[in-house]
Amino acid sequence: INDVLNLEVTGYSVTYSDKIESVPTGNLLPMPNGNSLIEMTNRNENSMQLYGIESSVDFKFTPQVRAGLIFNYTYGDLKERNGRVSPVDRIPPGNGRAYVRYEVLDGLDLGIQTRFALKHRRLADSELQDFRISNDGTDGFMIFQLVSNWQVTDNSEIHFFADNLLDSAYREHSSSLDGLGRNVTVRY
Repeated sequence: INDVLNLEVTGYSVTYSDKIESVPTGNLLPMPNGNSLIEMTNRNENSMQLYGIESSVDFKFTPQVRAGLIFNYTYGDLKERNGRVSPVDRIPPGNGRAYVRYEVLDGLDLGIQTRFALKHRRLADSELQDFRISNDGTDGFMIFQLVSNWQVTDNSEIHFFADNLLDSAYREHSSSLDGLGRNVTVRY
């Protein structure tokens, strides 16, 4: 908008026809532990509709201090051959990042930010059968991070990144791994 405020918003709608989708066959596969898994197969469905928004706002309080927010959200419906409408699988929950950055010196900045994801309860049939995803969906999370960038010379820079400062337990949607605990990365 101007030198102080930068705002970007992108909305989208995408239609796919003949989407390949994993669907249950109706057969149960016995497991060694006595449980059963539902057998899945792939088939072409009629259509899939996605809607979404990608947005960011960045505000410069002073020449050295700025803050911002990035937020992304996608919603999707699958229209099956039998007319049934269900959620699209592997849609991430609403997510983003909020930050405050301070330029200490020319070429050296420090920042604190939070990365977050909202809870995700709208699950596709295939996600309900996925052992990595609870049938209750995925809980939301918020982790805090410290970031610093130092432009040492025209051809060299040092990046410092301290992640998950509070050592919070979290899991990205559709992942079989918990998020990293407290960790630090330095890159030259």
